[in-house]
Formats: sequence, structure tokens, C-alpha cells
Amino acid sequence: MFNKLRFKIIFFYTVLTFVLGLFFYLFFIDLVRDTHLSIIRKDIAEKLSLTEVLLERGGTFQARDFRALHGEVRRISSIIKLRVSVIDLNGVVRGDSSLDEETLDNHYYRIEVRKSIEEGRGESIRYSNSLRTEMLYSARRSNGYIIRLAKPLDEIDQSVASVRNFIISVMGGLLLLAFLVNMAISKVITRPINETIDFAQDFARGDLARRIFNYSDDEVGKLQKSLNHLADSLQDKINTLVLEQNKLQVTIDNINDGIAVIDGAKKVVLLNRAFAAFMEIKIIPNGRYFYEAIRNSSLNASIERCLADGDESRFELELLNGMSLDVNINPIREEKTLQGVLIVLHDVTERKRIMRIKTELVGNLSHELKTPITILKGYLETMREHLHDPSSTSAFLEKALQNIDRQNSIINDMLKLNMLETAPVFPVERISLADIISNCVDILAPKVRERGIAITLGLGDSRLELSGNRFLAEEVFFNL
Repeated sequence: MFNKLRFKIIFFYTVLTFVLGLFFYLFFIDLVRDTHLSIIRKDIAEKLSLTEVLLERGGTFQARDFRALHGEVRRISSIIKLRVSVIDLNGVVRGDSSLDEETLDNHYYRIEVRKSIEEGRGESIRYSNSLRTEMLYSARRSNGYIIRLAKPLDEIDQSVASVRNFIISVMGGLLLLAFLVNMAISKVITRPINETIDFAQDFARGDLARRIFNYSDDEVGKLQKSLNHLADSLQDKINTLVLEQNKLQVTIDNINDGIAVIDGAKKVVLLNRAFAAFMEIKIIPNGRYFYEAIRNSSLNASIERCLADGDESRFELELLNGMSLDVNINPIREEKTLQGVLIVLHDVTERKRIMRIKTELVGNLSHELKTPITILKGYLETMREHLHDPSSTSAFLEKALQNIDRQNSIINDMLKLNMLETAPVFPVERISLADIISNCVDILAPKVRERGIAITLGLGDSRLELSGNRFLAEEVFFNL
């Protein structure tokens, strides 16, 4: 509670008020006491002169009648309302208005008496053991004696006590008033500060629409206005960053390659849909440990090794479903510090299938083409031996041409088979069957005439059109 600015302000100003009040109290108490003492000293000085005159008029000094002096001292004391003492220069009390002279000690070493003997006048304030109270003593040397007046300071103590009680009462009221005023002032001072703190906390929690309203024109108000401008700027930048992040996320999600980012704490930071599809992950595990989502020991071991050593790696991964993946694991560094790893999965299943088909195709071609070439070679060698026999040469040449046609047919079949197996999709278009059939007949017409076959077209005005691939449709009719 005392860490709050409001209570610090209240505590500080309350203590300040108390210290000022205490200083005023001590100063005023001393002032009251000194003022009273000054008045009493002046009064005693006047009464001391009066006592000296009265004693001279009474003639007791000259007569040295100490018994009469005792009575005279009492009479004067009743007039001036002070204790009167007459002391000789040896310190012997010759007359005292309050006590019996014979019971009193020698006063030679009393401060006021010594000063009066030495300087003609003396004064002291001390506790009187005989009267058991604090007294103000003022003495003067006159006609070979010391005239001393004494006044109890009870009156001063009572006045000081009254003033002290009054000051304490006033100080208590002022402290209470100061406390209440400080509470009100501190509330006014700290209200905009608390509003600023609430704004900062709400904004930090994600309430980007939070703003400070009704701010004043003082320094705190200018600070609040600046914070509002800062919040507007931050909100614009955050919105821009969120938009860019969404664009990046959409882009990454639509990449066919699997992409994942693992941070230094082994938690998934980013994982796109292709990666999830390759690894058969149902729920995107952002914020979870990668080994909780990726169920492949080889891949997990490679990730662990990259996080530990910081070395990139590339290898091919065969999945249980028959899919082949080209895996690239690269460390992510910032100022030579490993921050995480980037994993890229590229599907090479189709590429491997095509390579396998090409390998098989080469094997098939080498086998299928070898037989016609061997036969063709045999016919040509035989023809070389019968160059002078035209009839035999013509027969062998005809058979050689037939094997060449067979070889050409095999090559065409292989190429078509390869195209059918490797092409994932054939373009579909609107085709006219009449045009395709007419085109096939025109191409095959020479061979048909050689064999003595007659072809009759009865298409008429047929405009039949289908959706399909023109090349494949022509191959069908050629084979027919």
C-alpha cells in the first residue's frame, strides 16, 4: 500500500506538517518562556529599586537592627509580593521574608550573591531546596548589603503549560486537516497517473482500442496525449504486421513443400498444411514440443542433432505410406547464436516413380529393339551374298522393310506407353469424330491401296462432337 504514489504524497506532506508544527511548538514555547522571563526580570528590577528605597527609609541598614530588619523585610515582601532577602557581604542572611534567617545556609557562593559582590548585580535561575520550587533570583549590592528578590517560576510554568496545550491542540487539528487536504490533493494528482497506468496495462494485455480521454493541459495531460498518439501509431503498425503475417501465413500454407520452424526450446513456431499432410498431423501444434506432433524417429533425431550441433543436414526420408520426401534441415542463427531450425520437406515420390519408369523403359527398349535389329542384320548379310540374284535380293529386302516397320511400331508403342504413364493429365478439348476419321483414312490411304483394300466413308453431314484428347482419339482410330 505504501508503495503507491498517493500514500507517499500523503505521508510526505503529513510528516512535513508535523515537523513544521514541532518546530513552531519548540520555538513558540521558548519564546513564551523568554517573554515571561523578560517581563518578570523587568518587574523584579523595578521592585528591587523600590525595596532599596524602602529599606533606606526604614533606617534598618544604618542601625544594623537585624530583628527590625526581619520585620521590615516581611513588610516589604507583602507589598511587592516577592520573597525578599538581605545578605551581608560575607554571605550571611540577615533578613528573609519567607524563612528564619538562622536556619539558612551561608549564601556567599550563590551565583547571584557572588555576582552582586563582584559586579554589583547578579541573577540566576535554579531550584530552591528550601521552598522546593524553581526560582528566579535577582540581587543588587546596596549600602554594604546584598538585597535579593526571588520569584517562583510556577506562573511561567503554568503559562507555558497552557500555551503548550493550546499549541498541541492546534497542531492536532492542523495535522488532521493537513491529512484530509493531502488525501484530497493526492487523489487529484494521482488520478490521471492511475488512468495512465490502467491504460498502459490494458494496452499491454491486447486492448488496442483503449485510449485516455478528458486529459488536462498540464504535464501529465501532455504525457497522456503523447501516449494516445503512440497507441495510434502502434496500432497501425501492429495491424500492418498482422496483415503481413496473415499474407505470409497464407503464402506458406499454399506452398506445396512442407515447411516447419522449431525454436531453441524445441517448440513448434510455424508449420504449414503441406508439412502437416506429409506427417499426418491432424491439429497444427504451434507452441508444443515438436516430438509431440512429429511421429517419425529419423526426422526427430535429425532435428535434435541440428539443435545440438547447429549443422545443416539433407537426406531422403521414406514414409510408411510409400511417400518419399527430400528433407532439408537448416539452423537459424542470430549473431552466431542458434535460435532454432528450419525444416523443408519436398515430395519426390513422383520424381522417383518417373525415374523408375524411365529405367524400365530403357530396359524394355533395349530388349524389344534388339530382336528386329538382329533380324535386319541377318537379312542384310544374306542380301550381300546374293547381290547377283535379283529375285532373292528383292525377297530379303521386303522382309527387311517389314522388320524396320516392326521396329518403328515398337518405338512408337514405347513412346506412347511412356507418355501415358508419365503424363498426369491430358488436355481435354472439343473434338469432331468426323474430322478425326477422315484424317485417319487420308493418312492410311496409300497402304490400303497397296493391299487392295477399299474403304468407304458414310459420314454424311454428321457433326458429332465429344470432349476428349485429340491425339489419343486419333491413336484409337489408327489402331482400328
